[in-house]
Amino acid sequence: MSSSQHTRARIECVAPASLDRDLLAKWRAAAGGSASPFLLPEWTQCCGELDSRVRVGIVELERQTAFLPLELHGRSAMPVGDRYNDLQGFIASPGFPLERLTIESVLRGCGASTFRFRHWLQPTSGMQPHCWSAHPFYYIDLSEGFEAYSESRRGNKRHKLRREIGRLERRAADEFGSVDIQWVTDPEVMSQLLTWKESQAKAQGWEQSGMEKARPLLDATLGGELMSGQLAALRFGDRLVAAEYYLRSGDLLHAWIRAYDAEFAKYGPGHLLFWKSAEEAAAQGIQRIDWGSGEDAFKSKFASGTFDVSAGWADTSRLRAALRRRAADWAGKFGLRHYAGRWAARLRAVITS
Repeated sequence: MSSSQHTRARIECVAPASLDRDLLAKWRAAAGGSASPFLLPEWTQCCGELDSRVRVGIVELERQTAFLPLELHGRSAMPVGDRYNDLQGFIASPGFPLERLTIESVLRGCGASTFRFRHWLQPTSGMQPHCWSAHPFYYIDLSEGFEAYSESRRGNKRHKLRREIGRLERRAADEFGSVDIQWVTDPEVMSQLLTWKESQAKAQGWEQSGMEKARPLLDATLGGELMSGQLAALRFGDRLVAAEYYLRSGDLLHAWIRAYDAEFAKYGPGHLLFWKSAEEAAAQGIQRIDWGSGEDAFKSKFASGTFDVSAGWADTSRLRAALRRRAADWAGKFGLRHYAGRWAARLRAVITS
């Protein structure tokens, strides 16, 4: 355990296994009953069992507590679970003075100098300078039940979703006998989902999808004691054609990984999988399905709404931060944002050598 003092705040950096009952209770209370799975201690604990680099920054200020889960790679920090973490932010008790908390102070308290994030929720004024871009985070509102959600799609003349879903289901049922959705724990379905995802990534030009790194997390959460996962399987007759993996937190599901058999693409398996699994989820008492961020025609077609999340980079060095931001701004003008971090690193190496 390490500790640091900064502007009267007490900052500790601990392994998730070191969190006692009191701290876990404070974290859960701060997150709230309908929080995203990624903002709960169980996600951090689950990842911590798989990766010894997982830490939790604990900030005490004015008798209030805030938490920031991190993955430490040397002096570089990233969200716990990295690319598989779809929502990040300070998890703070309602009375915590977040406007007085800086990300730099937490990084120093945890022995880190940089922090890259992709999906930061509700950045405070102290985080705004580190946020380079904002993008929509999609969700499905099932709080009034599936019928209410379904009726809300009826007025969408542009997509005519209800009619489209009905047509796809009838076509598949006519050819294969039935269209069924089931919640399963079958590891073979999980393996098939990852195989499809790998194929999808290659078809889109990605050399690696990272699914091999995701498998331990998926296995740990499907029926796991710390974090609960649910796997939806869509079948035409007895043929598995699509699957989607969700993380569950109370009455919220987070759609995590979805893929289908390309052989059945003309039957709209992705559309049918979502529609029927949302109906089943609502019957279970699910109030909302989070879909994550990213411009996506599929998500925008079905989503009830969006809220913004931010991507960016924080650095305890103002010079490094300025260099990286300048590189990102310049790259963004020319559609080369992917290379911004690499250019900033090279500039920093030249200046500090």
